[in-house]
Amino acid sequence: MKTLQWTQLFAVCLSAGILGLGFSPAARADVVKLKDGTIIEGTVLEQTATEVVIEKKFAGGSIMMKETIKKTDIAEVVLATPAEKARQEMELAYQATQKYKLDPQRSLAKDYYESVIEGSLRKFLVAYPESPYAKEVADKIMAWEEELGKVAAGQAKVQGDWMDAENAAKLLAQEKTQELLRQAQAFTSASRFAEAIQRYDEVIKLDAAHSAVQIAERSRSECYKRWHDFLQQQQNTLGAEIPRVEARITELREEVKKAQEEIRGVQGSGFKKTTGNTTRMGADTSRFAAANAKLTSSQAELNRLLGRLPSLQAELTELKRVSALVQAKAGESGIQVASATTAASTPGASAPTEQANSASVTPADDTGESDLLGQIAALWKKYWIFLAGGGVLLVWFVSRRLGR
Repeated sequence: MKTLQWTQLFAVCLSAGILGLGFSPAARADVVKLKDGTIIEGTVLEQTATEVVIEKKFAGGSIMMKETIKKTDIAEVVLATPAEKARQEMELAYQATQKYKLDPQRSLAKDYYESVIEGSLRKFLVAYPESPYAKEVADKIMAWEEELGKVAAGQAKVQGDWMDAENAAKLLAQEKTQELLRQAQAFTSASRFAEAIQRYDEVIKLDAAHSAVQIAERSRSECYKRWHDFLQQQQNTLGAEIPRVEARITELREEVKKAQEEIRGVQGSGFKKTTGNTTRMGADTSRFAAANAKLTSSQAELNRLLGRLPSLQAELTELKRVSALVQAKAGESGIQVASATTAASTPGASAPTEQANSASVTPADDTGESDLLGQIAALWKKYWIFLAGGGVLLVWFVSRRLGR
């Protein structure tokens, strides 16, 4: 019995001590308990005969969302007391101060120090002077004001050490240069050449160290060349694929035509009529099924390729456009990314400079002779039967004339 009394007395004293230190009961929000066991915490904004509107808070109170719940789905609504709500608001305000932390490696901007001190930390102390977090926030203000004083005096913190602004600026520029070079190398490895070149350009503009600028210039030149080669390979791939697709389309059109002719031939060969159906006889039935299957498969592939061909052609056109832009941009920096031979060998490629244009010119006589031979070959391939027949007739006619 005595043990129980002493325990109760100790609990009372402890409670009194805690309250004397300024602590209050734990913050609690309004609670809506649903019949399915779900518990929703927040602030009840409105209650009607049919529904409850509750506001839920996320991310320390920075995100709020309203939800309307039917009372038929609710098992119980428990509203927080005014004291509990006040404690909840204080807790949210304290959590808002916690997102501001000093960087142990670097100093911050003067205006940023001032905005955090006045706009968050001191504002919390004014609103909640009796809060259990008051001393912690006051100590935080002192730490922020100490760094603010150093920054206002012209100092800066770099890699955890305070130094004058001039030396800090040099050290920060070196750090930024190394980070930009690292990013550029990573982008180049991932074939993200535009982003890599942007980083190299930033290093060159910084002019932090002569050695860093030289590295950036060499790497940028190599990046332009790799970018051009990458585009060139894609153009070559598409330049070879498009004719294959076009040739296959021609073949499929012929297959479709033949299958249609086969079906018409089977349909014209006769039928065996039965009640309610029309059935093809004997071998005609299998011929019809085979021709129909061929027609279906060929037509499906033909439709797919007809849909794909324009996209391939558009992609090739875009690659050529981008390739020309890359060459022009590289040329502005004095970087030669492609020789005249490379430009001339690419299907549909156009030379970006006068040097490439002059080097790719072909003598007019050779071109004309080549075109003439090509036309003759094409005519022979298309009309060889008629030409051969004409030749036979010509020989017969000449022999007849000589016989007379």
